[in-house]
Amino acid sequence: MGNKKNNGKGAARRREKCETGAGADRRKRTHATKRTVGKEQLVEVCRRSNGIISAVCAMLGVSWHTAEKYIKDCPEAAEAFQGARETVKDVAESSLIRIINDPKHPRHFDAVMFALKTLAKDRGFTERVENEVSGELKQPPPLNIVIERPTGSGKK
Repeated sequence: MGNKKNNGKGAARRREKCETGAGADRRKRTHATKRTVGKEQLVEVCRRSNGIISAVCAMLGVSWHTAEKYIKDCPEAAEAFQGARETVKDVAESSLIRIINDPKHPRHFDAVMFALKTLAKDRGFTERVENEVSGELKQPPPLNIVIERPTGSGKK
């Protein structure tokens, strides 16, 4: 039979988990110690993580998959995590612009080319691979397909 949807109960369960402590659910534990993380702690760790799940793991002392599940199960933590990731993107973008604005920077040309290839595609700045084929093109040999009926199946 098909998988049944839980009629919207999944989101309510995730919110409930977040409010009672991320990961504080009834799953089987494979580790000897049970680790419960409070919502406030999880949100703060997500803010400081720079949007990197491995950083959340290190700060909470949990596995990568557990940290990912904590973040998915708590909307406030997911928002903080995404906000941290957006901040990192802004910092990287600012650094790129700083290099573009400094013509004496040793990576100025690379930064300009990267920016044009990624931001100015609408103006024709794209990378394109052109392949040149030389030599004689030959027709492939004909393909013969033979379909045989099985014999002795007992059907008439």
